[in-house]
Amino acid sequence: MTSEYAITTGGVDLRHAMENYKCILVLLLLQGVTASFYEESLQNHLFTNYKKYVRPVENPNETVVMNFGLAVTQLLDVDEKNQIITTGIWMDQYWADYRLQWNSSDYGGIESVIVPFEWVWYPDLVLDNSADGDYLLPTWKYVTLYEDGQIWVTPPGKVQSPCSLDVKYFPFDEQFCILSFGPWEFTAFEVIMKPINDYVPKENYIENVEWVFFNSSVVLIADVDECCPDEAYSTVEYTLVLRRRPRYYILNILFPCIAMSVLTLAVFYLPPDSGEKMTLSISVLIALSVFSLLVADIMPPSADSSPLIGNYLLFIMTTNAFSIFMSVIVLHFNHRSCKFYNMPRWIRTYFLCFLPKYIGLGDRVPMVPRKNSVDPSIDEKLEIVSLDNGHETTFTQAEKKQNENCGLTVPKAMLGSTVFKYGEDESSFNSFQKKVVAFIEYVSKRMHRKYIEEELEDEWKQLATVVDRICLIIFFLVNVVGSLIILLNAPGIYR
Repeated sequence: MTSEYAITTGGVDLRHAMENYKCILVLLLLQGVTASFYEESLQNHLFTNYKKYVRPVENPNETVVMNFGLAVTQLLDVDEKNQIITTGIWMDQYWADYRLQWNSSDYGGIESVIVPFEWVWYPDLVLDNSADGDYLLPTWKYVTLYEDGQIWVTPPGKVQSPCSLDVKYFPFDEQFCILSFGPWEFTAFEVIMKPINDYVPKENYIENVEWVFFNSSVVLIADVDECCPDEAYSTVEYTLVLRRRPRYYILNILFPCIAMSVLTLAVFYLPPDSGEKMTLSISVLIALSVFSLLVADIMPPSADSSPLIGNYLLFIMTTNAFSIFMSVIVLHFNHRSCKFYNMPRWIRTYFLCFLPKYIGLGDRVPMVPRKNSVDPSIDEKLEIVSLDNGHETTFTQAEKKQNENCGLTVPKAMLGSTVFKYGEDESSFNSFQKKVVAFIEYVSKRMHRKYIEEELEDEWKQLATVVDRICLIIFFLVNVVGSLIILLNAPGIYR
């Protein structure tokens, strides 16, 4: 009684339960042994006389249909410099082999079996347009066989292929990259490719930070060999449509370029006397050169067309170069003097009297008299006599021409060692009185001449201001119109 009670708890016979567990374990072991036995028997049945180097066809004239599907998992890299893309892919492949069929009821209900990849026949599929020299496609260790003879394999891999990048609308560009798959040795009469889908699935695609996998297309073509016109090779071409994300380039290249084009306009807003016009212009030109080098480092050197942003940089650099040239002219006008330059009347009329009121400067330029108001007859009566060397001295031709250009008549008498002689009708004046009179006349005319010179030099400065304002208006219109024409020409800018 005590022993029986010890193995019975809560009305449950533990001895009986342990015996049931043993039976279940034995059944499971027997079932595993049976499944392993059936699988081993199936493999022996399928591969005992199997020749993996023979095409799976009953008639030599038959064609093996190779079903092929491509799925892009990730766009790993787009090398614009070398025009190569690196893509992570999955390849769905299945074909029929009549030698690998069986009846599942004869082998314990086994409907599929996994065997090593190298056991079965496989067409030598390659990536026709490989860029790294490894044309063979990635393979997997195992394949799945089905009782109807279908063989499935879905190997992942990474491939590199050339892609001719059209950077005309960079950074608003779209690229069309082709991946071409097909057998290398077998012709289209022996193995024909058949795409599973007419597109590239994107369910497992991981987004790229710079590119968007926008669209795709699939084309089945028969590539005829040039050396053997009677032979054609079946090829499946997958076209991947990639669209660049332009935000990075807009923020880091395009906006700074637009800001520097505005600074180019600011050059003409600076007063000519500020002394910073040339410094600002050259600084902007150097900055644009740096951005141009950055774009050139990204773009392929053998591109058929120049990039949009490169054209915009070239446009801004050209306008900046012209702004430097015009700044030189403006500064030249600003520092002109009547001693060397005489302003033509037509420039005075149109640029100082007519244009200022139409360009926002107003009627701010007065007309300066061209002749001295001092009576020139006094100068004609004066002579210069040197008391040091005893002979008469006169002005040089350059000094006379300078006086004529400025519209002035400067006295020909210098106080100091010079004695002025008047005619016989004025002999009553003594020598000291003659010097005082001559000195007063000289100082008066000298001050008047200085005033006229300042007024004439101010005219050149006013002309520089007018030319500066005209350049500001012209360059503003050219920058706005040119920027709109260049940037709005890109089809992807509206995205």
